[in-house]
Amino acid sequence: MTTRTWTSAAVLAAIGLAVILLVWPGGGPAPGQVDSDGRLEIVLRDYAFEVEEWTVPAGEPVTLVFVNTDDADHPLTFGGEMVEADGRPAGYAVDLFDGLSPRVAPQTAIVEPVPPNDAFTVQVRGGDTVEVEVVFPEDRAGTWGVGCFSGHGCHYNAGLEATLTIE
Repeated sequence: MTTRTWTSAAVLAAIGLAVILLVWPGGGPAPGQVDSDGRLEIVLRDYAFEVEEWTVPAGEPVTLVFVNTDDADHPLTFGGEMVEADGRPAGYAVDLFDGLSPRVAPQTAIVEPVPPNDAFTVQVRGGDTVEVEVVFPEDRAGTWGVGCFSGHGCHYNAGLEATLTIE
């Protein structure tokens, strides 16, 4: 190879690397992971969560940011041990938020406790964004369920179910 060919190849490689660095989403969190500000954005689209597995740290403030792109409202509950009614998913026997004091914005997103266990529930209205700021204590470490049980479990069965791992 001539010097000119090497120079041209080096210039093309540098340009290619620059383009990759400009468009590469590097530096951000992986899907389902908390970003450097302690925020985890969760998008609801077409009666499903875009990412179905989320991981958050125990003992640190976390803000779960629910962005509902659907027209429908989705009351979300968080817990363990699925409960069924008439063969359909109906909620969780164990409330993840029991005894915790999350900050919810807007405040109107908090709904009355929902059976079967009067669980903490947030209503993410169609087109709205709801933030839930909380510190999950170490004793809540593990994998929990998140779901919308509207329509006698139809929303859950359509895809509005996810797992939240606290580690």
